[in-house]
Amino acid sequence: MREVDPLFQELRDGMLHHVTGPEPAKVIARARARTVRRRFTAGALAAAVAVSVVAFQGGPGRDAPPPVLTTSSPAPVQETPLKLKDLLYAEQAAKGSRIRWYTSTDKDGGSLFIQTCGGGTEEESDPLGVEIPGTDRRFHIKYEGNLEPGNEMTTTSRGEEVIVFTDEATARRTMNDITTWAGQCEKKSIVLGRPRIGDEAVSTVWTEPDSPEPQRTNGVAARQGRVIVVYGDLRNNGRPLATLADHEHDARTMVDKLKSLGY
Repeated sequence: MREVDPLFQELRDGMLHHVTGPEPAKVIARARARTVRRRFTAGALAAAVAVSVVAFQGGPGRDAPPPVLTTSSPAPVQETPLKLKDLLYAEQAAKGSRIRWYTSTDKDGGSLFIQTCGGGTEEESDPLGVEIPGTDRRFHIKYEGNLEPGNEMTTTSRGEEVIVFTDEATARRTMNDITTWAGQCEKKSIVLGRPRIGDEAVSTVWTEPDSPEPQRTNGVAARQGRVIVVYGDLRNNGRPLATLADHEHDARTMVDKLKSLGY
């Protein structure tokens, strides 16, 4: 039997005899094409990486500020100094009888039309009837409706008070004092309310206790920023000049005016 190696050699030689290899020119062309494809792929990858880096850095200038995505807030309205003529009752007071109407710009003003039962001293029982600490300006307009001047039992009046404080914190403390002092009145004699006016507000409906001819007051105090406004009325047996609803309406109107003036 013939050896395996010679037989395998004959079979290999027979197969190679019928196989024709590619021409040398075609081999060179194919090699060049593969080289071009490799260069194009590498260039595209480098360009993609460069675009990604620029996008991440936020544009050509890496130190450039980031884009503004929000609009700026409007500038706050500057406060317009209050004057007596800005009060709601000012025009009516200017045209009315001087016997009926009383105006003042003194810091000690007059008694507020808001009932308090505490905070006073031996010299002045009404803590709001004197100059209130921290007052910058104070305006007071009062209408006397007594048809029988001098007769205390027919006393009836109505008023408006605007107090500008040096800062909002002082106005806030004063509002807290007003509420505290009003709460010290006998429970049976006063009704406290907290109407939603301005930054904060308190209302009082007070009837003098244990009196056959009691005195009555209705009042509203409201704070807008560093300003406190008060509207109210007082009467004994005289005719009522306003209701608590009237005072709340006036307080809201004045608070809206204060906002428009920058307070």
